[in-house]
Amino acid sequence: MMRTLANRGDKRKFHLDYCAPYPEDLVFQPELEQLGETNANLTFTLRPTRKGGRLSAELVQTQYPYTEGTVAFICGPQAYMDYRSRR
Repeated sequence: MMRTLANRGDKRKFHLDYCAPYPEDLVFQPELEQLGETNANLTFTLRPTRKGGRLSAELVQTQYPYTEGTVAFICGPQAYMDYRSRR
């Protein structure tokens, strides 16, 4: 999504909370850093979940409070999606 926004020159704010079990699993980190350096509207958080825990509903509410017009998406492996849908 960030790549598409950058390629289109879209200036809407976009934040990605990128989660993976271990830091070495955050394989898109170099590209995200490059996109963030060249597009001030594109930001991200790296979240190695084995160390810091998964992104919870409570964490979303405190770190990413809703503002009018905000749209949020969640994606991941099916087991994660099933887990999130029960919470």
